[in-house]
Amino acid sequence: MTEDSGSGVQRYLVSVNDGAFIPATSPHKLEPLKDGVYAIRVKAIDHAGNEIIAATNIEIDTTPPAVPTGLYVLIGDGEIKLSWEKAGDDVFEYCVQKQTGDKKEKWSLEVGGKPSYLDRDVINDTAYTYQIQAIDLAGNASAFSEPTRVVPGYLEVQVSEGQETRLDYVGLSVKIDELALKNTDALGMIARAPAQIEYLPTEGPILVSKVFSIGVPQDDPEFGFVLGDLVLDGTAEMTFSYEDVVLPEGYTVSNLRVYYLDYLSQSWILAGEMIEEQPENAITIRTTHFSEYALGASKYQPP
Repeated sequence: MTEDSGSGVQRYLVSVNDGAFIPATSPHKLEPLKDGVYAIRVKAIDHAGNEIIAATNIEIDTTPPAVPTGLYVLIGDGEIKLSWEKAGDDVFEYCVQKQTGDKKEKWSLEVGGKPSYLDRDVINDTAYTYQIQAIDLAGNASAFSEPTRVVPGYLEVQVSEGQETRLDYVGLSVKIDELALKNTDALGMIARAPAQIEYLPTEGPILVSKVFSIGVPQDDPEFGFVLGDLVLDGTAEMTFSYEDVVLPEGYTVSNLRVYYLDYLSQSWILAGEMIEEQPENAITIRTTHFSEYALGASKYQPP
């Protein structure tokens, strides 16, 4: 930069967007700028009058992303699954806030695919409230979404005659035809780990999911509804997700099938009719009765 080896930098000048150069020192704080992209040039001049210019672009972003919307919460057995709409293309991460009583927790999730989170640090029959916040690349944070309160464990839905009935649970979604339920005001669902159920058969498929039970609610201190076969007056579609299951060694998703517990023979029976167009990471069957159902892995492939 200099023809005079003893000459150091005498002064610096700064220019914004091809404006006039103004004196500056290092570090230099610019005047407040509106959001946008700016061309910055820094000129260094030595004692001999030689000068050199360095240039770069900077982006000013003080606008927070949109508040996340569409928070959808599924309860399960000792788990709660959250999903919500993408808040914008510049979102870098999401912050999940969970409250139980007076206790609040927060954690960050990196962006990737459809925003979702499976919370397994919950206790059945305990109320939890969730909110989601979006944070962009510049560190701007949105406000938190509206709070959503849920209680994991037992699910109960009301049945309206002549209308489709749905039960949505972590691992299982059920859609029941409008004419399939008569003289029934409500349905209940629970799920339990196979190891918690003493009467399950010891032979048959390797169960890889919870055991799902659907029945008519009643005043029962243990289950809250009648366990046993419930025969429908029509059909129901049951969609079992295997997105979060752990497969036994040597098995693939092609070995997965849906089974129901036959109380008379005390054995697992291959369940229902599989629909032709299967959803991603799930198996959907049609059935005309409810019992206790589970996803099982078996090397036996029925003809």
